[in-house]
Amino acid sequence: MSKKSDLTRERLLDAAGRVASREGYGAFTLEAVAAEAGTSKGGLLYHYASKELLIAGMVERMTHKFETARVEAMALDPAPPGAWTRSFVRATCADQEADLVVASCLIAAIVLNPELLAPLRAQYNVWIRALESDGLPVADAHIARLAVDGLWLTTLIGLPVPSPEQQHHIKERLLDFARASEMPTLSAPANEASGQKATSRTLEKS
Repeated sequence: MSKKSDLTRERLLDAAGRVASREGYGAFTLEAVAAEAGTSKGGLLYHYASKELLIAGMVERMTHKFETARVEAMALDPAPPGAWTRSFVRATCADQEADLVVASCLIAAIVLNPELLAPLRAQYNVWIRALESDGLPVADAHIARLAVDGLWLTTLIGLPVPSPEQQHHIKERLLDFARASEMPTLSAPANEASGQKATSRTLEKS
């Protein structure tokens, strides 16, 4: 594919993202995207022969954009163990408000055709293998991943989420967790601790 064709496809995907963000899935049509891009519907169909292929292209580009952000984050903090996991946490927690709006539109389409998620599924398999080879206990690495994935999805579907300040603290705790590779030690309640001490003294006397 020529460089000019690549640029045209990028321009069309930009236009599709703007339509999705502004209008939502209900108004996401090939005609609307073509008008936004300043081209004909035929010109759009030359590069994306159907609405489904256009959406698949959007999913693929979002996936690539995230992976680029993750690689950049890892370059800033490459120390093992846990470097890959920390980069995933940082990239997921980055300011992606516009992407969330586009993603909500894409998910509406994916519900109708789950195969549109194929590019993301393939990339996620690559990410999982990297995550599990990051030098951390595998369960710990997955805890960090699932925490930020859960926050992202909660935001995406409009459920209540922690405040921006709380989200920052959550991210920092997860980053610390991915460095220490051990769960934070929680202090036992005072009455429980007293009971344990009393039990210990009883055992010593016996």
